[in-house]
Amino acid sequence: PGSPRDGEAFAEVSLAHAEQADADRFGVHPALLDAVLHAIGFSGAAADEPVLPFAWEGVDLYAVSTTSVRVRVRPVGSGSVSIDVADASGQPVLSVGTLLLRPLSAATVRAEPVPRAADALFRVEWQKTAAEPAEDAQGWSVLGDGHPELARALGAVPVDGLAGVGDAAVLLVPSGGEDATPEATHREVHRVLGVLQTWLADERFAKARLVVVTRGAVSCGHGEEPRDLAGAAVSGLVRSAQAEHPDRIVLVDLPADDGDRASL
Repeated sequence: PGSPRDGEAFAEVSLAHAEQADADRFGVHPALLDAVLHAIGFSGAAADEPVLPFAWEGVDLYAVSTTSVRVRVRPVGSGSVSIDVADASGQPVLSVGTLLLRPLSAATVRAEPVPRAADALFRVEWQKTAAEPAEDAQGWSVLGDGHPELARALGAVPVDGLAGVGDAAVLLVPSGGEDATPEATHREVHRVLGVLQTWLADERFAKARLVVVTRGAVSCGHGEEPRDLAGAAVSGLVRSAQAEHPDRIVLVDLPADDGDRASL
């Protein structure tokens, strides 16, 4: 930086050689702009205490991919400066009509850091709840014929597709399976997505409830891993749909080796 003249400051700054290859990616490389702003500290605007850039006005960019510049910082009012940036030949690169500055007090620098949520450590804790008395499953249907034991346990009516649901109050959609290949997971997610979209778009089901049932797709304890890859992917899909339709969709994950009526 050059010596201040009437509060002005002059500087020549260049990108480090390692950064010059990235200069074409920016109008003004962030490292170069940061170095330009450091010249403010040598101007009359920062004579009494450190300052930080706060509000920009009248910013014009004339050239890009510059790696070496000359800078003039000039106070233009109380707590404000203008900045002129040119290349080595004197051609303009950047000008800032007014940059409003804010003082940075020593007390602010020494202050204890404010705790951030990003620094916190969270974990999921599952809470056991008592099972409520089982209710009659009258008006319930099960989509598909691949889970006859579920339909028998609940006394529900199996249906081939949504067209056969009729006036069912609850439709169970069993999901997941033993095939853990990516292809099987994609097929199952697309199948359940189609059911969700059709269900939500059909006014016949406006007062009914869709229950997506998986087995062993959710980890509920320390060291426990989901055993159903396709069901785990479906669970994520259904949770997104629940956020938009919280009263119409229920997600139930049964134990992988047990799935009694009381769980539903």
